[in-house]
Amino acid sequence: MAKVSVIVPMYKGKNYIVPCISSLKRQGIDDLEIIVVDDRSPDDSYQYAVDLYKDDPQVRILEQEKNGGPGQARNRGLDEATGDYVCFADLDDLYIDGAIGKMLDVAEKNDADIVITSGMIVTLVEEEPDDLYTLKESELLKFVFESQSAPREEGYVEIQGDLPERCDKWLEHYYHWNVFGKIYKRSMLEKYSIRFPSISLGEDYLFCLNVLIHADKYVRITDSIYIYRSNASSVSRGKGSVKLFNNALKTLFATPSCIETMTKGIPFFEEHPEYLRKLAGFQISSVEDYYAVPQFQQIGREALMENEDVAETFRNAFGEKADFIKKTLFDAYSAKPPIEIETGEGLENIVYRQKKKAEVGTGLLSVLP
Repeated sequence: MAKVSVIVPMYKGKNYIVPCISSLKRQGIDDLEIIVVDDRSPDDSYQYAVDLYKDDPQVRILEQEKNGGPGQARNRGLDEATGDYVCFADLDDLYIDGAIGKMLDVAEKNDADIVITSGMIVTLVEEEPDDLYTLKESELLKFVFESQSAPREEGYVEIQGDLPERCDKWLEHYYHWNVFGKIYKRSMLEKYSIRFPSISLGEDYLFCLNVLIHADKYVRITDSIYIYRSNASSVSRGKGSVKLFNNALKTLFATPSCIETMTKGIPFFEEHPEYLRKLAGFQISSVEDYYAVPQFQQIGREALMENEDVAETFRNAFGEKADFIKKTLFDAYSAKPPIEIETGEGLENIVYRQKKKAEVGTGLLSVLP
């Protein structure tokens, strides 16, 4: 049984395998297992990884039966994990040396269900190397996530607030929804059957929200320890992609029911159902602003109106109302400007604030009951 299990979904990107796993081996934890789950890569990434680490007892290479997206690959890793705590990484990103060990130390000292960091490190170069650790300090940038009402604290802060406080801070972006830069107590995830939903976009938001709702002890440390590959060359992004737009739609349509399921039986949400709409609205607004609307504007309304895969997604979600809702939603997207992002505090420590909160009457929220 390991102290920490690090779960890494893999889909192609064989050039990143060695830098990623080498980074994870520098985390200051002797009893750490690395679980790489290949999501049916169309190239030879799986066999390449197997051949590289077949004699390494610290690394396990698994293969999915069929492609299901990063969330399902992470679920497979959670099912296979033996660690007291679990941590997630993407194949093309890195943790700085000793970062997971630092989170583990805070978690054990506080008996925390989850330890989160206040930000991440992003790349600034156009042509990123396979190994991000070779970048100079001037080629990296720290992002810090904070709310307007809860400024960044020094050291770490133990958070045991009630659900209204947690939900309000979530809506203010005090807790970031990436699964990275966090360490989770595995027994807590198992107790509440917390897994990633069966969607290919925004699954990390719903996973982290589920943890936020159920964790007894939540600790936040003011640090940026995860290096995120922000260039468009990242294996997880695309431009003008109908597939990405369609995945965004599936996430938008599934979000209300996912949130209703995770909050079922919790008295607070039964007494305050308005929070269900707020939480769903925040997810919907974010997915629309960062994925659906930009793809819609790049691909064009006419092409998407005629696309059969998109039409099928609407039919599966809304049945006979599909055409009406598609037209209504596309009307809103045609008029919706891209999201505005406020940055400040210089280049060394840019603070990202989620300025925009979900507003009823825009995008999908205008057609939901």
